[in-house]
Amino acid sequence: VFATSSGGVRRNALSDFTNVRSNGKIAMKLPEGVSLVNARICDKNMDFLLTTEMGKAIRFSVNDVRIFKGRDSTGVRGIKLAPKDNVVSMAVIHHVDVTSEERSAYFKMRRAIIRVDFNVPIDSQKNVLDNSRIKAAKSTIFKVINDGGSVILMSHLGRPNGKDLNLSLRHIIPELEKILNHKVLFADDSMGPATQAISKNLKSGEILLLENLRFYPEETNGDEDFAKQLSSYADCYINDAFGTAHRAHASTTVIAKFFKNNKFS
Repeated sequence: VFATSSGGVRRNALSDFTNVRSNGKIAMKLPEGVSLVNARICDKNMDFLLTTEMGKAIRFSVNDVRIFKGRDSTGVRGIKLAPKDNVVSMAVIHHVDVTSEERSAYFKMRRAIIRVDFNVPIDSQKNVLDNSRIKAAKSTIFKVINDGGSVILMSHLGRPNGKDLNLSLRHIIPELEKILNHKVLFADDSMGPATQAISKNLKSGEILLLENLRFYPEETNGDEDFAKQLSSYADCYINDAFGTAHRAHASTTVIAKFFKNNKFS
């Protein structure tokens, strides 16, 4: 298995490197500025783990990466990186299945702050016109709740210029509670001491929704202090907003640095 600094990986059969010319052959075609991080010999009972400069990690079974024979390739699977992040290591480990008890124990009594994508269309009466994005987050929310944790939801809605109450996430609460069949608390100031107190005192099974993150210019500016404040509300971070995960915003990229070993996507 070969891994690159940009997150690309490739698996080759060892037999692909026999009877080649003395100057070798290309194992992976690397774009300019991308380097090979590591190459390891694995068998089907092993996993490999990529880690990055910014603390991200992703684990694959060797079998998740299909074998390429013959032609060179740019790689077949990898980890999506934030701007200026690079893969720095690849470790090979024996495959061990995590038990259901170990999985369920992780979130017990923990507060998970989840970046969701609740940027849904609403009409002039503040009714949600398409709830598909809310439904998409349901399984993640209830994974934490059912495992004994509490949830803090954060999202943006529209493109407000400052605090625009027409784009308050308060408007989606009726639809959110209907889909979840669960009461949702609301914090009308994502940065205030009241929000800090509410999040600190969340009980297992409770759900808190923060006000529209884009009411604050610090969100789209990727402000580190803003992200640090958000991170202080919780014990772990989950990015479930795949539609916005590519943006270097405070709630997507920057906040992850404050959860060294407690972030998921």
